Amino acid sequence: MPVPAPRTLPLDEMASRYRRADLIVSLATVDEYAEVETLARAADPHEVFLPLTADTLNWFVDANPHGPGFLVIVRAGDGGAIVGHFLFYATTLVRTLDGIKHEIPAYLYVNLYVRPEYRRRGVFATMFAFGLDVLKPMGIRFAYTVPNPRSSPGFVKFGVPLLGTLPCWMAPASPVWRSLASLASWGSPAVTAARVGEFDESMIHARHDEGVVRGLRTAGALNWRFAQRPGVEYGIWRVGCCEGGGYVVTRAVTIQGHRVLAICDMAFDRWNATLLRATLGAIGRQTADQRCTLVMFQGGSPEPLFTRSLWRAGLIPVPNRLLPQPVAVFGGDPQQRGSTGGFPLLNQWALTPCDWDVF
Repeated sequence: MPVPAPRTLPLDEMASRYRRADLIVSLATVDEYAEVETLARAADPHEVFLPLTADTLNWFVDANPHGPGFLVIVRAGDGGAIVGHFLFYATTLVRTLDGIKHEIPAYLYVNLYVRPEYRRRGVFATMFAFGLDVLKPMGIRFAYTVPNPRSSPGFVKFGVPLLGTLPCWMAPASPVWRSLASLASWGSPAVTAARVGEFDESMIHARHDEGVVRGLRTAGALNWRFAQRPGVEYGIWRVGCCEGGGYVVTRAVTIQGHRVLAICDMAFDRWNATLLRATLGAIGRQTADQRCTLVMFQGGSPEPLFTRSLWRAGLIPVPNRLLPQPVAVFGGDPQQRGSTGGFPLLNQWALTPCDWDVF
């Protein structure tokens, strides 16, 4: 059964429950995207990593193959300026139970921002409550977010369950380190890593492990996420090897002054430490001009073989206390406040940055 579009709902009636003399909540129209972009670009860059633009909003909300999204906005007074925004966009989770694959429509709520002078005035609570109210008649049974530390207490106060934190793996990007890693990962398979402009179905290696929650991986979904995202350049790599193949998606970013090659998503026919190490080496040689000093991967798979492969490929888990911003995942059932909707703990999720809007 298709999910109803947000704009088919009685939004004026729903918004009237939150009407205040000093604040008006609504869903942004396409005509308001430019004003949202102006607000986002004026924000402190330490608070807004990737400002929302009109093009990005069209991509998130209107061109999303997973379904229609929406942007909650709050205006000051009767028709005043936009003082806050909160994006809700569609995704698809997949979970296999008793050998049957179930696709689950879900939403992420991200890109929360409130102008400093309007903080501690209930703007966040108004936007979030209204957004959840929109999800309820759409029949959405699970929504989640990966907030920054400043926003996390608000979700705790609102009763959103903390599902857990995701591991972060790092390694020096130098050839010397890759050579040392080879001591723990025997063999050197002949690996090709060819950069391509988009995905095709031959690159997709879907896994259906019992009980594990994954984001949907199809060529169409991945092309929307990476090849078609406006304003962000990703490296999409087709990996080939006699022992199997797959794909890796990378992005060069600066974190805490360090140039980092972030692995945004990857999948192989089967997890193999020598294949992974050789793949990262092949990509590293072709991205040397980006002068990255670190390779970083967040999240992963609950498979023990996957974790061992990361270790033996030279990636090292970094304790949360050493990270500037641990990846904490909050989520639950919009239909029932405080409920996880029957989803398992985070150690049964196979999440990568593809599945949340960080990189």
